[in-house]
Amino acid sequence: MINRPWLYLFVCAVLLSSCKGRSRDASSLREEGSGPRKVAPDHLDDFSNGGQDPQVIPEHELHWGYDSQNEIAPGSVLAPAAWGLQYPVCAQGDRQSPIKFTRPLKRQKATSQTRPRVVIAWPNERASFGVLNNRHTVQANADDSNAHPHRVSFRNQTYLLKQFHYHKESEHQIFQQLADGTSIPEKYPLEVHFVHESESEPGKFLVIGVLGTISKNKSSKFTEELARLKDLPDLGEGSEFVARALNINPTLLLPENFLRRTQQGFEYLGDFITYQGSLTTPPCTQAVTWVLLLEPVDVSMNDIVSVQKARFGNEFANARFPSSTPAIVPGPAHKLEYFESM
Repeated sequence: MINRPWLYLFVCAVLLSSCKGRSRDASSLREEGSGPRKVAPDHLDDFSNGGQDPQVIPEHELHWGYDSQNEIAPGSVLAPAAWGLQYPVCAQGDRQSPIKFTRPLKRQKATSQTRPRVVIAWPNERASFGVLNNRHTVQANADDSNAHPHRVSFRNQTYLLKQFHYHKESEHQIFQQLADGTSIPEKYPLEVHFVHESESEPGKFLVIGVLGTISKNKSSKFTEELARLKDLPDLGEGSEFVARALNINPTLLLPENFLRRTQQGFEYLGDFITYQGSLTTPPCTQAVTWVLLLEPVDVSMNDIVSVQKARFGNEFANARFPSSTPAIVPGPAHKLEYFESM
């Protein structure tokens, strides 16, 4: 007959050994050549570590997605409401993005002395971008070998364009204040993010956000550029995320009626907000200066359909806070500023 205390000690030893095995971190798994997988770069994920390899996630961890109807969506994917379970900054950060902004009822015209310059020094010509469907969005990665890099200057800092991507339903929620003190939402079915990294401080980013509003016109410069994405192949879980080289002129995706040509490129003259925020996708790193242009570009329903189809045609908006979910109310850490048109 087995002595019962010895049996207890044996079981405890087995359990302790098992727990130690499970607690190995991603780096030890990587050294052994097993376990972790690289996830497709999305938003700033591929630049948040200083331009190194995309984020590595151990096999036992859940990936994130946009199915807002379930906290843990089918297929073990974390929905936005549950991102903080695996990426604590998403839930605990004090300057998370995107935010909610209400335009004031009374507005005053700005002057060159009262607002910072947004200088978009992009060559007004088509350049090579590596375009891919990375499971979360359609993303165009800038080719660092381009003869004329795409730069933005803002508040004495210069940033280099790394990539841009699309969100079906705007991520930022814009409201218009009414005379009675209430406010109504302004609907923007599309938002484009142009992601730039500081040339002097790698790891710090500036993102220009462009809003899209539905137009009856079936053709526009924006539509012509977006049409280049319609033949992009769908990619799914486990596929290789291979970029297709396409020649694109991102300047045509900006609100052209509010651009003034300068020696450096273009200066944006319309309304905008700027604030200190974060990535709008995990790991929600808080290292982003946002410049959200409040003068929208015209898009057609065909544009929206093109973006949706390029993302496997699923019905979910790829926005952290879709229109049915309130976005973040900015706090002191966001240092939100609103600048009106010149």
